[in-house]
Parts: sequence; structure tokens; C-alpha cells
Amino acid sequence: MGTMTGTGTENRFDELSKRVDFGFEQIDGRFEQVDKRFDRFEASVAGRFGEVNHRFDRVEADIRELRAEMHRGFEGLDQRFERVDADIGRLRSETKAGFDSLQQLMIRVCAGTIGSIVAGVVVLFLSHS
Repeated sequence: MGTMTGTGTENRFDELSKRVDFGFEQIDGRFEQVDKRFDRFEASVAGRFGEVNHRFDRVEADIRELRAEMHRGFEGLDQRFERVDADIGRLRSETKAGFDSLQQLMIRVCAGTIGSIVAGVVVLFLSHS
């Protein structure tokens, strides 16, 4: 059994086919616009990443420079610490010498005081006898 179609049906199919083709052409045009927008966006993002990379390069260079300055500063500290250690050693020896002389002076004063007391007691006994 064959299908019977009229000329009106063929016209409808042709019209539907034209509309579908037109719709796909519209979608293709929109995809082209979207592709162009994505291309612009991609170029913009790539440019931004280039700027970010440049900034990171500058930060890394600044950090390297800071490290070098710190190393130079610490090299001078070694000499300063040696000088401070020598100064502290000299101060300790001077302080020890000062305390030693003070101790000798106190011994002499105490010995003189005790000698004077003993001499006074001896004179006191001899004068009463």
C-alpha cells in the first residue's frame, strides 16, 4: 500500500525544511559570535597572565635582592660579634682586677683594725698592771 500525499504536504515539508535550515543558519551565526567572543576573552586572559607573570618576576627579583642585602649585612655582623666578644672579655678582666684590689684593700683595713684593737688591749692591760 502506498502512501498518498498531496501537493500541499510537499509544500509543507519544503517550508519546514527551509525553516529548519534557516534555524541552523541562525544558530551557526550565533556560534560564530560566541567563538569570536571566546577568542577575545582568551586574548584578554592571556594578556592578563602575561602581566601577572611579569609582576611575579619583579617580586622574585626583589626577594633575591633582599636576600643578597641580608647576607651582606650578616657578613659584617660576624666581625662586630668578634669585637663585642673581645670587649666583654676585656671588661671581665678589668672587673676581676678591680674586685681583687678591693678585696686586698678590705683585708688590709681589717688587719689594721684588728691590729689596732689588739694593740689597744695590750696597752690597756699594761697600763693597769
